[in-house]
Amino acid sequence: MKNNKNIIKTLSFLILFSAILFYYQVGCAPCVPKEEKTPEQIQNVKAPKADKESVAVSQVAASILTKLHYQKRDISKETSVKFFHEYLKKVDPLHMFFTKDKIKEWEAQAPELLTKLLDGDPKFAYDVYEYYLKQLAKYKVYARDFEVSGRQLKKDETFEIDRSKADWPANEAEMKEIWRKKLKNDVILLTILDRIEKEKAKEKSDKPATKWKKLPPLEQVKKRVAQFITEEESATSITVLEGYLNALAGLYDPHTEYMAPATEEDFNINMSLSLCGIGAVLSPADDGSTKIVKIVPGGPAMKNGQLHAEDRIIAVAQGNQEPVDVIDMPLNKVVRLIRGPVGTEVVITALDAKDGAGGTPKTVRLIREEIELKDAEAKSEVREIKGENGKKYRIAIINLPSFYCDFEAAQAGRKDYKSSTRDVQKLLREIRAKGEIDALIMDLRFNGGGSLAESIQLTGLFIPDGPVVQVAESNGKVGVEYDRDGGKVEYDGPLIVVTNKFSASASEIFAGAIQDYGRGIIAGDKKTHGKGTVQTIVDIAEYFRYLGLKYKGGAMKLTKSKFYRINGHSTQLRGVIPDIIVPSFTEAMKAGEDSLDNPLPWDEIKPAEHYTSKNITSTAHWLNQRAQERIAKDPEFQKLQKDIERYRKNQEKKYISLNIEKRWEEYLEQKRILDEQEAQLNKDDETKDPKKKKKDILLDEIVRIACDYADATR
Repeated sequence: MKNNKNIIKTLSFLILFSAILFYYQVGCAPCVPKEEKTPEQIQNVKAPKADKESVAVSQVAASILTKLHYQKRDISKETSVKFFHEYLKKVDPLHMFFTKDKIKEWEAQAPELLTKLLDGDPKFAYDVYEYYLKQLAKYKVYARDFEVSGRQLKKDETFEIDRSKADWPANEAEMKEIWRKKLKNDVILLTILDRIEKEKAKEKSDKPATKWKKLPPLEQVKKRVAQFITEEESATSITVLEGYLNALAGLYDPHTEYMAPATEEDFNINMSLSLCGIGAVLSPADDGSTKIVKIVPGGPAMKNGQLHAEDRIIAVAQGNQEPVDVIDMPLNKVVRLIRGPVGTEVVITALDAKDGAGGTPKTVRLIREEIELKDAEAKSEVREIKGENGKKYRIAIINLPSFYCDFEAAQAGRKDYKSSTRDVQKLLREIRAKGEIDALIMDLRFNGGGSLAESIQLTGLFIPDGPVVQVAESNGKVGVEYDRDGGKVEYDGPLIVVTNKFSASASEIFAGAIQDYGRGIIAGDKKTHGKGTVQTIVDIAEYFRYLGLKYKGGAMKLTKSKFYRINGHSTQLRGVIPDIIVPSFTEAMKAGEDSLDNPLPWDEIKPAEHYTSKNITSTAHWLNQRAQERIAKDPEFQKLQKDIERYRKNQEKKYISLNIEKRWEEYLEQKRILDEQEAQLNKDDETKDPKKKKKDILLDEIVRIACDYADATR
């Protein structure tokens, strides 16, 4: 949406990745602790304290949140207790530094924390953070003294993958046991990674590309522990408060947050920040990694083809320089590492979304480019194919990566300003000038939204005048947005809109309107993303000026309203349910709004008056039957289903082996499966043309559905 500049947060992290992420997350501890020599500095560790600016921000931000958010929450002791637990999870997300006895000691303060915050008292945030830093200082000593033998690495034991959902350690002894297993997992992973690199070098009869001398795995881990702790110790008063306020904001919904002044600056260059010179929209994940939300069409990452949505970036290097670990690094710092001069090389180390808990990092080398609007604009193709009945069909496909508009040029009155609707209209006219088409496919997969006005105008290309979307405010007022183009329809033939779990916001408005009017068929994943909320930015400095204060203050990104389809249903959580479900890998990913913490609920309001095609339901049913029969017999979809099943099995893993030989065997088995699949795909591809576009079996099936649709409407 125009008002929604959010880089989609994530989305709760996948169990699939977490075991590997532990390696980069926090470091290590001794297998058999040596004599503990707690340095004097552990007792003297001090966290930042609340200054005048932080006190003012805490009061104003908490007041804005509790009074202006779409969902009004009671300022109760129950809410305050939830706030207490959310903050502890935010400071120690993997439950590795706070023990049950310490939490019990703090619990007495929990019922009053929210009231105190509204009164401008955030002291609890700083007390907890100071204790956290002292625990990290102890952890650093453990990491420094750690030693591990080859025999210990072969010992059979397991490690809990997802510590964020684990219970807090009961005492110091339990906490140290977690540290011990954590370290062992780290060393195993690094050792295996080194072994893989050596195996690849042997296969290529080549030397490793790195020009620096690699540290042994154990020393690498110790170095990263020190880096992580240094980063945590660099927190300022306002950044500690930012985490505290966001623990409260997260109770309201996953898209509401407080942004400290530095965070707000990065947010204000949203697209430049997100594209990062490689063409990937990034998001900080709750576990400290940097997640790829989506790959931008036309950018280096898409051209390279090795990075995908849901992959996790764990290290960044400049050319052949030593990689920098980016786990627990703030997003703005990760971005600065990835961005750089056009034409220079950046090396991304990432965890593949498909590999599972036993997987290993992949290294992707990319040349930075400036991502221009034309690289991400609407594109078209026409497929002239022979259907199953022997007839020839001309099927047009328009891929729309986002609902974009050059607002500055439009406001300046330029007649040639760029917009998604104008581009789609132009493409349609160019296609039809070369001959009429039998059906049109609008591909909105991975389209995360954009301009609300554009989604309304694009809908207008396919319907006469009428309502497109309803917007409800927190006070109950509902507004209706209309297509008002004088009844003009650019295309009135068979239309299929393709969506997946990454089709969000404006995409859901367009797809929902097409479905509600019975104007076309929706096909794809079981549902779209399910983001039916609108955010606005509230500048805290404006409130400070009213109070006579001169602080910057930062800003609140606040959910202010909800979208509703013209049939009265919210797009929140449920998204848009397609008429035809076509299997895809994205369906298996935990990427929708319902995978986030505390999403706003689904509901419905009164429908807006609109017409609906009477024949669309029966046509959709017939098309679905035909499609499912083909899919069940298609070898490519059968291979896809096996890949999805393997992915889901990896997601279900709760524990990982800490026996290095077993882990190596797991890697070899995964590699064997992937190699077999790749070999089969190459065998099936008779052309074996390296420049040939990668096969899109879902879109191929959509084209076949379009042929059926054309027959049904003749």
